[in-house]
Amino acid sequence: MRSNDMPFEVNSTGAGANTRIDYALHDGAHHARESIVLEGRLSEEDIAEIIESLDGGNLFLPNKVGIPDLLSRMPGSWVEGDKDYFHTIERISFTNNPEGGYVTAEQFVTMAVTSNLPTSWSSEAQPSL
Repeated sequence: MRSNDMPFEVNSTGAGANTRIDYALHDGAHHARESIVLEGRLSEEDIAEIIESLDGGNLFLPNKVGIPDLLSRMPGSWVEGDKDYFHTIERISFTNNPEGGYVTAEQFVTMAVTSNLPTSWSSEAQPSL
């Protein structure tokens, strides 16, 4: 359930030993979505740390947290050079489905928190040209 203070939906009551993260890349009519399964279960504290670390609570760069970038699924005319495109977390839930060979839940949290540098996450910190 998404509360007013949560930037994305969290189903923390679900059963399962692994964490499923649904995320997306949007730009107007263009969008790409993906779901990944991480080995291990994120705790409520882990989720709070992720929210605190991400720009706007849900914006991230996939290469900073070890999951696939969805930019390749966007129309070629949409892509603008070497610009970084922020993805959004849409939902975190739990599953017994096997993990998909990505980082573990623990590694995801560590990378999200340690990558909490202005040049890594915040669009406000991008150099002006």
